[in-house]
Amino acid sequence: MAGKPIRKSKIKQFIKLHKNGESKRSISRILKLNCNTFNTYASEQIE
Repeated sequence: MAGKPIRKSKIKQFIKLHKNGESKRSISRILKLNCNTFNTYASEQIE
């Protein structure tokens, strides 16, 4: 079953928090996103 697409604003927030030193898991909890979902969308942008 496919989930809902995530908004670009959430991806941008995730990237910003990650660059500030937050862990992916803690950010996922804050933004209510699955960590693996984020990796699918934005792993290229972090590295």
